[in-house]
Amino acid sequence: MNASFDLVPVDGLITVTAGFTPASNVHEPESMYCRFYWLPDIGPSAYLAFLFLNIWLPADEGASISINFEEFAHTLGTSPGRLTKALARLAGFHLAYTLPPEPSTLYLKRRAPALSASQLTWLTKRCPTLAACHEEHRQSA
Repeated sequence: MNASFDLVPVDGLITVTAGFTPASNVHEPESMYCRFYWLPDIGPSAYLAFLFLNIWLPADEGASISINFEEFAHTLGTSPGRLTKALARLAGFHLAYTLPPEPSTLYLKRRAPALSASQLTWLTKRCPTLAACHEEHRQSA
């Protein structure tokens, strides 16, 4: 988990801003790749937060939106405390981050990279059949 993650809503709001996303070997949040491989890794609340925030964030480079943190938690069917943990999980997997000078801003990657070698090792132990299909899905996504 990313120890430097510190998101603090101001007047109940957070700002979500498009963060740096590499241009190659990445997958859209709603892709089959993300559903098959990222969802089991980051968990359902983090995956839904990643998906919804990317859908809501305008396509413009450097785009930002302000959202009510508590309402967003309820939209996802969770509590604000659990949403904080889900967003910290996104940060732990390098899909989002915060910066100390802007504690109410969440920088969100627009797409997810292919799984790392350590993630694939974990997946192979947990679900060998899914891991065996990884290369085919990674190439077709």
